[in-house]
Amino acid sequence: MDAMWSGDDDLGTECLGRRQVHSEEDLESVCLKNSRAGHLSRVTTLCRATENLLSDAKNVDGVTNKLQEINEAFSRFEKAHYDYIATLSGDLEE
Repeated sequence: MDAMWSGDDDLGTECLGRRQVHSEEDLESVCLKNSRAGHLSRVTTLCRATENLLSDAKNVDGVTNKLQEINEAFSRFEKAHYDYIATLSGDLEE
């Protein structure tokens, strides 16, 4: 059993956490949403670490490195966000 699946019911639907997943598209949407949330969490963590570095002027190199990490992490979040939104657009058209 895949670790992401927590079980299934008699109606042919799968459970992912508390949400019922009725199709492969739903599963993909949930996975993309979770991926998006993970990337956003990484951006937040990096921003907070950078804020701590800004309290000391001796940390210029550290801040520069963290800013590059933030930009890369945000790019990954942005891609995950747009991938997730693309799965929702089909739901909105119906």
